[in-house]
Amino acid sequence: MAKFMIINTMKSDGAAEHAGMQPGDMLLAYNGQVVRSPEELSEAINAFTGTLASIEVLHDKQVFNYMVEAGPLGVMLGECEYDTAILENIMAASSVTVTTAPTLENHRITRTLDIVSSECAVGLSAFKDILASLTNTLGGRGKTLRDTMRQARIAAMNELRVAAYSLGGNAVIGTRIEYSEISGKEKSMLMVATYGTAVVVEADTTGSFHCERTIT
Repeated sequence: MAKFMIINTMKSDGAAEHAGMQPGDMLLAYNGQVVRSPEELSEAINAFTGTLASIEVLHDKQVFNYMVEAGPLGVMLGECEYDTAILENIMAASSVTVTTAPTLENHRITRTLDIVSSECAVGLSAFKDILASLTNTLGGRGKTLRDTMRQARIAAMNELRVAAYSLGGNAVIGTRIEYSEISGKEKSMLMVATYGTAVVVEADTTGSFHCERTIT
């Protein structure tokens, strides 16, 4: 077990809220730098000189990456303990490459494993108040709605990675993402489904193919 920081509460209109982060997120890294204490987080924030930083968190056993405004996150942090062995497996699964392409550039497929899929459902009733009072819209979509759909998509993609990793794969090719609505008994849910082919790939060290043609 190891100690980590967890978000207890967030300041309204703060950087963390703007980025779409949630209470309960466990902080893993700030702009690539591992952070385990408030002091380490402050050092990472102060050392960053850009305008947008990446922050990696763990939520519901899934890794999420957010882009946050440089500076204080606007959160109240607590302390939690987490099994490092479980975290290592989660992080290993998160390294699985997912692509919609049938191949990976500069890699060759050594084994084709199986079709993998995942689903994530979001209750549309949670959007009722959002849709009734949109204040930040772009093309008819509110920021909060977009953030929720984005998180549902990321959750489904992470589950796809876990499914491939459990088969021994390190990549998923030919990935497809589908959105659908399920309604019944005055309730609606948004379903995000992803599927693809789990494979094992390795770097192609043979170099690119070269073809010469003589024009006469």
